[in-house]
Amino acid sequence: MAANDAEVTQQDWFIDSGTTSHICTIRDAFVNFYSKKSSVKGIGPSATSLGHGTVIVNCRVNGKTIQHQLMNTLYIPDMPNCLMSVKWIGNSGGWAIFSGDKCVVKSKSGKTITMGYGSHMLYQLDGEAQRLGQERTNYAATTKQTWEQWHRKFGHIATQSIVRLDWENLVDGMTIDPASNPLHSCISCIQAKQTRKPFPGEASNRSKTPGERIMTDLWGPVAVQSIGGYKYFIPFMDDCTRIGQVLFLREKSEAVKRVKDHCTKVERQFGKFPRWIRFDNGKEFVNAELKE
Repeated sequence: MAANDAEVTQQDWFIDSGTTSHICTIRDAFVNFYSKKSSVKGIGPSATSLGHGTVIVNCRVNGKTIQHQLMNTLYIPDMPNCLMSVKWIGNSGGWAIFSGDKCVVKSKSGKTITMGYGSHMLYQLDGEAQRLGQERTNYAATTKQTWEQWHRKFGHIATQSIVRLDWENLVDGMTIDPASNPLHSCISCIQAKQTRKPFPGEASNRSKTPGERIMTDLWGPVAVQSIGGYKYFIPFMDDCTRIGQVLFLREKSEAVKRVKDHCTKVERQFGKFPRWIRFDNGKEFVNAELKE
């Protein structure tokens, strides 16, 4: 039902318990708009919706202005006025209370979001739609996108898939700028598909002579000391045989002596001193005493 009195304009809003959708007659009131022509039943013989989107209505409640977003609002320019659907308010958890010549609409939390007063056989909303500037309206109305923009919007699908969507009209409102060129390469897609060779299971320069190359490192201190007062340990691993030995230290300064002792053991076992010792650049290894 809509008000048809001469005093009512297309910019006026009414709270309606009969309409199943919010209806707005003002094109530049939509903060976003999706063009889609469809027939709407139940409004006179019929009505034509040219699209839908979100409208912000500034509602006056007890001297204060409260902004309320009306989602999925139909754009029907031929309607005599705008309608706020009680059904949609109920879908979001709110409700409307009709009492005499007054209607109070509350949100899910129970807060009053708008009020209407009996007029012209309907409850006229005390508020109006927030209208956008002409420059912003023109920007929102621009629907043609380039091939690259549609490629990104659809989650970087193949160009052939976008061509099919456009050719077979499988997506409503999808229009491609004819001045743009079909996408041949996408930097994000190239980077996402890049691969690397797997790490080798075995080093290519591994030593083939026992005792020739030793790897070591220092670990600690531990939070709790051992019975012997040790707070650190230093492992030695033979690169060829992968046989390891772990020695313990009370202080980091003992690392030099442990390295000497292990090298002496290697020399005694294999008849020659290690050629290489591999470690990080910790000061317990990189010092004058160990170099000497």
